[in-house]
Amino acid sequence: MYPTWVTANTGSLPLKVTSTKLNYNPSAGLLTNIGPLGQITNIQDVSGNKVLEFGYIPGTPTDYISIGNGTASAAAIRVSSSNTNASFSLYSKGAGSIFAGSETTTTSPLILISGIGSQFIFSIPTWTGIRTLTFPDASRDLTVLPALTSTANQVLVSVSNAQSVWTANPTLASLTFSPTTGGIVGTTTNDNAAAGKVGEYIEQVILTGSATAITRNTVTNCFSISLTAGDWDVWGNILFVTVGTTCTNLNSSISTSTGAINDNAYVGSMNLLTGTIGVNTSVVFPQRRISLSTTTTIYGIGILTNVSGNGTYCGYLAARRVR
Repeated sequence: MYPTWVTANTGSLPLKVTSTKLNYNPSAGLLTNIGPLGQITNIQDVSGNKVLEFGYIPGTPTDYISIGNGTASAAAIRVSSSNTNASFSLYSKGAGSIFAGSETTTTSPLILISGIGSQFIFSIPTWTGIRTLTFPDASRDLTVLPALTSTANQVLVSVSNAQSVWTANPTLASLTFSPTTGGIVGTTTNDNAAAGKVGEYIEQVILTGSATAITRNTVTNCFSISLTAGDWDVWGNILFVTVGTTCTNLNSSISTSTGAINDNAYVGSMNLLTGTIGVNTSVVFPQRRISLSTTTTIYGIGILTNVSGNGTYCGYLAARRVR
């Protein structure tokens, strides 16, 4: 039998079927079999509008779409083909949309994966409230992120081949913080920045009980600290515990040279034109920036000027790595 249209079910809307060969069971009112040479091109509603059209890609007549149980518990629409790879496309027309959704219950998830049991692209677990999924614009690709491993301190880093990888403790060329936030977060306890890190702190301290002798009228290395390459702020203080007899001048300076003052611009001084300087007199080391390309010893210079006798001193020299 070769009908041009048939009633699919005696109690249903009629369907028009365009076919080259079709077997029809009039007693059941059903299409019961398509012959081995049968070719259905389309099915139309009662008004002649196509509701389902069949076709294939020229040259690959064995490609087809199957509708049925994909697994024992789930229905599926699948592509079958004699070719190794076969595509499945959904197209809308004009401003039309393509809808994919689950049942109206709020617990029905919507999941998109790449390959059977492969990477999740996205998953909306429930429909409670409004859920918005925003894809990249047309000039970008939607990238499936690599799986996060158990290694600590990982961040997602883009690499030269336009892919992203999880990287532990990466080194970034630049990092910009918002001026309205806290920027780099500081420590919340009494610990120290590690060597080489911003905030690293170095100091030498001589307490009063360990006051050290200083020779009169001599440029003396009272303190010294070793700083590695980097940008440092250095400062300190020297307290002359005893000053000998008739002391008229006390000087301090931070220097990159042993037993020498780099420049008078870096000198702190107490100088009396009349009278004498008494014991326990303090002179600060003026803070200065020290920028180093290699490990260097930095000195805290002290000078005691008097008529006779040596003195003693205590104090400290400190440095903080700025970068």
